[in-house]
Amino acid sequence: MRGWILPLLIILIVFGVGLWLWCPSNRAPDRYSDLGTAIIGGSVIVLAGLFLERRLSRAAERRDLQLQLGLQNNLVGIDLNRRDLSGFYLSGKDLRYANLTKANLRACLVRVRDKPFCGFRRTRRSYLMALFGRNASKTEETAL
Repeated sequence: MRGWILPLLIILIVFGVGLWLWCPSNRAPDRYSDLGTAIIGGSVIVLAGLFLERRLSRAAERRDLQLQLGLQNNLVGIDLNRRDLSGFYLSGKDLRYANLTKANLRACLVRVRDKPFCGFRRTRRSYLMALFGRNASKTEETAL
């Protein structure tokens, strides 16, 4: 949102100038009202282009991250803080010491290769703890 403040402010100022030139006064339409109409139209097009560019760059960034995570198996210590990983396939990836603070892991496809908690029913937290190499004694398992 911070990247939008300055361009949006400039577009609103240009839109205001165009509106001031376009506003009908007591006189008949002249060159100034035509200029105001052109400025308003241009600022609307620029605002739509800015919105579309922002949306497409977010989608491209997500695709790039998905490709990077899909091609590498060794992701030790990767910073995925506040990333949306929903729908990513992370099975067989080494994510030890990865920063997953506030990362969206819903519908993320993961699989634990070994069975460190034999005899226990695994909770979601224990799956994640086993996947990321944390100490198993701190997990929240319940006996079968």
